[in-house]
Amino acid sequence: MAQDKRPKILCVDDERLNLKLLKSILEPEGYEFEGAENGEAALGVLERELPEIILLDIMMPKMTGFEVLKKVRADEKTRLIPVVMITALRDSEDKVKALEAGCDDFISKPFDRHELLARVKSLLRIKALHDEVENSYKKLKELEKLKDNLIHMIVHDFNNPLMAVSGNLQLLQLSPENLNDTQKEDVERALVSCKSLQGMAKDLLDVNKMEEGHTALRLEKINLGALAKDAVEQMKVIAFWEKKELLCNIAENIPDAAIDKELIERVIINLINNAIKFTREGAQITVNAGYDPQENKLYVQVKDSGMGIAPQYLERLFDKFMQVETKEAKHGYGLGLTFCKMAVEAHGGTIKVESQAGIGSTFTFTLPVVK
Repeated sequence: MAQDKRPKILCVDDERLNLKLLKSILEPEGYEFEGAENGEAALGVLERELPEIILLDIMMPKMTGFEVLKKVRADEKTRLIPVVMITALRDSEDKVKALEAGCDDFISKPFDRHELLARVKSLLRIKALHDEVENSYKKLKELEKLKDNLIHMIVHDFNNPLMAVSGNLQLLQLSPENLNDTQKEDVERALVSCKSLQGMAKDLLDVNKMEEGHTALRLEKINLGALAKDAVEQMKVIAFWEKKELLCNIAENIPDAAIDKELIERVIINLINNAIKFTREGAQITVNAGYDPQENKLYVQVKDSGMGIAPQYLERLFDKFMQVETKEAKHGYGLGLTFCKMAVEAHGGTIKVESQAGIGSTFTFTLPVVK
């Protein structure tokens, strides 16, 4: 049966006698000893292989233990290796300095054998737990990437039949004489649903792109007020079907600015769609757009009189697939609000929500005026 690999301990000390002493203590306990007589030699060892623990003397010529520790913590490969500082210094100021540099523990010279072994065992247990968490995190990230790739593939495959459905519905609209009034309305509803599904698919793909930093804004000179008005007009038919009134207030002093038209229009549509979803029948939804000259920022505000959001959910409302629980049911927000936040922030803007349960919510996003 193969034996378990012995934990390797790198001991760094400019005095050979100390290295011999450390070796005589550690090797009988089953540890693999690696010695280095100065800081440069220690860094050379770390280039070749990574120990489980580093025992590091502070007072060394040329490169002190503090300098070695700083380099260890700055390197991605070695920054998490536990480091125990071995020193004859008793000054608390030196210990504070070592802690600030990132050491994990101290042993004072002349050191006690039992104390040394106890600290080594303790740090090995901590490192084992940390390695376990790190491995679990890596596996989780791999699963998350696999999930995102799978979703990405499904969305692409989902788009093809959706486009076919949308195309056939548009063909029906080209022959209105073959449809009665009810059928015409049904076709229009189906087309709106297709467009909504296509928007959800785009949100998902764009969120993934923005998370990976692959989104390039297609900026053009746009009037945000006109864009908000167009978005409202697109959503009025849905509000009408849902028996909700959609109002629009656009200020007159809104300057043009460099905006990715498609992204920001979808932000406004998502916020309106969200308001329609959570507003009771017969209630009003108001979209305001304007310009704050003091802040030199554009703003769009979507105000509803819906069920509102409890305070404990507000901070996480823009998270992926966020769910809000009420007495009646759980309400999911999917990726729409996540997309809104990322699209607005990609423009250098901010988005926030103010809400009172049972009264309604107001979503406001601002954009800097970049010409």
